Amino acid sequence: MEDKCLKKVLAYYRPKDTSDLRPECTEYIGKLLEFQYSWLMDEDDRWEGVWALTPTNMKFGWSPEFDLEIIEEVS
Repeated sequence: MEDKCLKKVLAYYRPKDTSDLRPECTEYIGKLLEFQYSWLMDEDDRWEGVWALTPTNMKFGWSPEFDLEIIEEVS
């Protein structure tokens, strides 16, 4: 599996399930944001083998890779 850790991307935030979404995150749905690959989830996490990404310019928490529509890598 490719090591993506610390790579940055521009992506639209499009969560598949909003039932457990923190209220302060709803304003970012559909917005283009910069994210950084942070860690690969393991067997103890909710989605084993899925990358977790964190936004680079706000306190947002993290998002599984499948909740993002990645547009491009950024340097």
